[in-house]
Amino acid sequence: KSYKDLRIVAMNKFADLALLKVEDAGAPKFKPVPFGDVEALAVGERVFAIGSPLGLERTVTEGIMSTKTREM
Repeated sequence: KSYKDLRIVAMNKFADLALLKVEDAGAPKFKPVPFGDVEALAVGERVFAIGSPLGLERTVTEGIMSTKTREM
């Protein structure tokens, strides 16, 4: 579903994160989505990344956690 009446409440360009408020009349109440806990992840688990890396817009990537020890 698309919503046309919304506003940006807050944003952090370094974390590639924004908080939006949907103000469309009749829009449903949304349930909060908790952030994942990297410490609770196990190697081999399915993961998703959502954001705008390297200036690309609306990117979603699916993968498998291959290691938790690689230095970034």
